[in-house]
Amino acid sequence: MSNSTRSRWIPIGLLLTGLLCIPVFQLRGLTMMPGDLGDARLNNYFLENIFQFLIGRSESLWHLPFFYPFPYVLGFSDNLFGSAPIYLLARILVGEPDTAFQLWFYAGYVTNYGAAWWALRRMGGGVWSSSVGALIFAFALPTTTHVGHAQLHYRFGIPLSIVFFAEYLNKGSLRSMLWAGMWFVWQFYAGIYMGFFTLLMLVAMLVGKAVDLLLSRVGGATAPRIRPHRISSWGAQNSQERLFVALGLVLLLLLMIALLYP
Repeated sequence: MSNSTRSRWIPIGLLLTGLLCIPVFQLRGLTMMPGDLGDARLNNYFLENIFQFLIGRSESLWHLPFFYPFPYVLGFSDNLFGSAPIYLLARILVGEPDTAFQLWFYAGYVTNYGAAWWALRRMGGGVWSSSVGALIFAFALPTTTHVGHAQLHYRFGIPLSIVFFAEYLNKGSLRSMLWAGMWFVWQFYAGIYMGFFTLLMLVAMLVGKAVDLLLSRVGGATAPRIRPHRISSWGAQNSQERLFVALGLVLLLLLMIALLYP
C-alpha cells in the first residue's frame, strides 16, 4: 500500500474508531435513543414535523399546536432546519421516526468530523494532525456529554465559517467572506445556540485582527489600516464579481431575517 493510499485511510480509520468507541457504544447501535425523554422527544418531534409538513400532513412549520393559540411556537426553541435534510433522507429510507432520529444523530458526528478535517487541511495541517484535530472536535468529552441535548449536536458550520473568515481577514478575499457568511447562516439554521456561539467567535477574530493591525502601526510597522484594506479589496474586483458578492450577502441577510423573525 502506497503512502498516499495509507494517508487516505487515516481520517477514515480515526472517524470509524470514534464512532464505534463513543456513540455506537453509548447507544448500543440502534438499541437506545440519544438523550432523555424530554429533549430527545422534542427534537425528534421538530424533525418529524418538517417531514410531515413536506408530505402534507402538518399544517405549519412554525405554528405548532401544543401552545395553541400562541403563534410561532417553534421560535421558542431550535428548529433544526439546517440538519433536517439528513433526517428526511433517513426517514424516507427507514420509514420510522425514531430510527431516522438515531441515524440523524450518528450522521452529526460524521459531518462535524468531516468539516473540521477539511478546515484544518485548508489551514495547512497534515493528514495526521488534521485527523486528530477533527477527532477532538467531533468526539471530545464536552461533545459526548451533550448527548442529551441534540439541538447542540450539529456544529459543522463552525470550523468552515472560521477558516473562510480567517482567509478574508488575512487576504481580503470577497469570495472567502461570502463563503464564511454562507456557513455561518447554515450553522444558525442547524442550531440557534451554535449559531450565536459562532458569531461570538467571528467577532473575536475581527477584534483580534483589528488589534493586531493597530499594534503593528503603533510599533512602526507598515501594516495597512483594516478599513482601507477591505475597501481596496472591494474596488479591485470587477463589476460582475462585486454584484455576485453583494447579491449573495443580501440573500444571506434575508435568510437570517426569515429565521430569526419568529
